[in-house]
Amino acid sequence: MKKTSDPSKKAAFTREAHFKHEGAIMATGQLFYLLAGGLLLACVTGSLLHSSRGVLSWPDTLWVMGVFLMLAGLYAVVGYGLRSFAPWSRYGAGGLALLCLSSVIINPEIHHPVIFSVAVIQKFAMPIGIIITLYAAYLTLFGKGAKVLSPEYRQVISATPETHYAFSKVFLVAGIILVTVQSLKVLTVFVA
Repeated sequence: MKKTSDPSKKAAFTREAHFKHEGAIMATGQLFYLLAGGLLLACVTGSLLHSSRGVLSWPDTLWVMGVFLMLAGLYAVVGYGLRSFAPWSRYGAGGLALLCLSSVIINPEIHHPVIFSVAVIQKFAMPIGIIITLYAAYLTLFGKGAKVLSPEYRQVISATPETHYAFSKVFLVAGIILVTVQSLKVLTVFVA
């Protein structure tokens, strides 16, 4: 029987100790992808329905679409970073959490474009978007997140290629349901 070397044993032990946290970060990255897709779908559908039911003027509709498309892009980029365990994704998740929290706090009565844009995000953030985003910030900024999202841990992953994380079908179905509800809520900005 062939003995494994000490570095590979150490890598396997490190991976085993952080595997659940690694899986949670990957799952959150997948949810970020789903949220980005839902925002994109809601924007396209909202713009198509605008001509028959829209309550916003076209310039306002385009502005709101731009805000949501920018948010979708941010979620897709940070989701990619989380799924690939990029160290910068910690700060991306924290920034998105800060943006969602500020959208809840800001008074939408102020008509400055930046304030209005952040207030529009409130339609997305409450309650599902903010819960997922705050959970991502917790996973990445505290506890084992710094270790899992470090360059050293990426070497551990490459040293243990036989270990893979698989999503359960229940998780994917629940994620799709949550994102569908969230997308319908975003769609109401355009048509209600």
